[in-house]
Amino acid sequence: MSSVPADDPALELVIDFLNTYDDLATPPDRLSIQRVTELLDRHGQPALALRASDLESLRRLRERLRPAFASPDAAGKAAAVDDVLRTESARATVVVDDAGTVALRATGGDGPVGQLAVLLADVLARALSTGGADRFGTCAADPCHCVYLDRTRSARQRYCCQLCNDRMAAAAYRRRSRAANPGPA
Repeated sequence: MSSVPADDPALELVIDFLNTYDDLATPPDRLSIQRVTELLDRHGQPALALRASDLESLRRLRERLRPAFASPDAAGKAAAVDDVLRTESARATVVVDDAGTVALRATGGDGPVGQLAVLLADVLARALSTGGADRFGTCAADPCHCVYLDRTRSARQRYCCQLCNDRMAAAAYRRRSRAANPGPA
């Protein structure tokens, strides 16, 4: 069984970025330049010089990365990440952090959206390779399709949050109650 990827603030950034589209929110699309800037800051990433004209490119990036969570198999998840890395002309770089740890990282990308694309795809590639593709999923609660990283020990998470879990449990309870007590005919 694969282990859960290490808690990486950049991995949380990927999840938060993808979940800027949420069918249960009003409005469902909450992506904005300000929101991306806030997410980068919150997750300890360098600021990017994003402009209002980058918004459509950010939306396309969000949709290009979604299959890394939504694809039913590891090959589809990896293909989504690889497509972003190839499209953005990412290159591999060996980096050494302050603790002396050596790692392979993807770098590159033209402009701020390209740099963000490479950052997010690099994080996903590392997490997929260390944590396993089976840990990446989309919420099973209809109509929610938010993404999540399954950190449960049993690898059985199906919902993005407790709210969706509770909504589906309540719906199942109502179905069972109606089946047990069909009412007058």
